[in-house]
Amino acid sequence: MRQITIISSIFILLISVNSYSQETKRKTVQKERYVEEYDVLKEDKKVKHGQYVKFEKYILDRKIPIEFGFFDNGKRVGEWYFFYLNGGLKSYGNYHNGLKHGLWKEYYKPVNKEESLSAFLNGQSDVRIDENGSLTVEKNDKLISAIGVYESNKKLGSWNYYGNKSNLIHKYDHSLDKLLISSVSDSTNLKCPFLGGIDRFFEYYFEREEALDYKDYPLYLKVVLKIGTINEKLTIERISSIGDETAALELEQLIRSFPNDWIGSYIEKPIILTIERKLDSNKLLINATFNP
Repeated sequence: MRQITIISSIFILLISVNSYSQETKRKTVQKERYVEEYDVLKEDKKVKHGQYVKFEKYILDRKIPIEFGFFDNGKRVGEWYFFYLNGGLKSYGNYHNGLKHGLWKEYYKPVNKEESLSAFLNGQSDVRIDENGSLTVEKNDKLISAIGVYESNKKLGSWNYYGNKSNLIHKYDHSLDKLLISSVSDSTNLKCPFLGGIDRFFEYYFEREEALDYKDYPLYLKVVLKIGTINEKLTIERISSIGDETAALELEQLIRSFPNDWIGSYIEKPIILTIERKLDSNKLLINATFNP
């Protein structure tokens, strides 16, 4: 496991020199679930300039860092880090002029970590931010889910996608929209035509589901979606649903929020995705099936 430390004051100094030493002021914004701490220009307090940290509120209002990076005149610059609520590293990479640009890595959520509060109290988190604003991150590439290069927010060239056991599942050329390598069979890709396979599909599913409040949802919910392409653009259409309409709509929007990492050659002819959620013996069961 590799460890990296970023000294915030040095980075802020570099930004200041490159931006004609503009003066800044620290600002804290409280929201229902989040707290943002960042620097703004004194002459225009709406413009972020300098270090930015976003926290999610947890038990006893303890703040868990989930984003860390820097702004230059309102645009993201340099290396940014994103974290899971349990302290695991989610992704990191570079921004240029506000857009993802350069090498990026994505990671699976560590399943062996304790819940957030315990993890932080016992020093089990991958991220630590000290009183001076310095960030220390531990990078465990055994949990890597994807690696590749962005150019102006678009994936460029060949990317590698892994299962949750660090096994290479797919190599995909995003410039050519072409699957270069697949370690699984065609029938397996048809069952889940998503880069990284079913492991990466459910990683995105559960990450997004955490942000939704299902406590008042029905005991059973079923949503059927048709996924395909029209003129090389991804299309998602709801075919049917059983259960509360609000819950069905949120589940549909959850799938729509996925990155467009569907394998184009396997959804040229639309596929049917069925997701069922049900409570059985106080345990939530979720199943996803694909049919060509």
